Amino acid sequence: RARRPKGPPGCAAGEACHANRPSRGSMASEPATGPRRPGAAGLVDHLDKRVMVCLRDGRSVVGVMRSFDQYANVVLEGSCERIVVDEVFGDVPMGVFVVRGENVMLLGEVDPEREGALARDLQRVSAEEIKRVRKARQEDDSAARRRERLEWPMMEDFL
Repeated sequence: RARRPKGPPGCAAGEACHANRPSRGSMASEPATGPRRPGAAGLVDHLDKRVMVCLRDGRSVVGVMRSFDQYANVVLEGSCERIVVDEVFGDVPMGVFVVRGENVMLLGEVDPEREGALARDLQRVSAEEIKRVRKARQEDDSAARRRERLEWPMMEDFL
């Protein structure tokens, strides 16, 4: 007597009987791109598209997403760091860039129309210029924090 493999009734051995059933939680109002995928599998919709990745250290990187894995490690091709300071912005080219998944805070597709609006609303400067502007801004912020610390009242003032 042959043993039948365990599985839901009506399934033949090796057959994916659940493939034709809707997934749990799926609804008729799902977007045309298909069902929402859990975890890093949701990144498959962004493959070969221009994306912006916001990193945990506050930097933003723009590039074409070429690959990813189950840990959300991402490979960007033709990438550049986008730096925005006040009313100016610039892109610092970085080439192929690998982002470790634990550093990804946010990842999304870049809308070409909105990227064009950025160039209209802000002044684009060269990579060297935006680095100089960012460094000057950081020094100003650092000096302001030092002044703030010096202006704190001392404990003797309260006694």
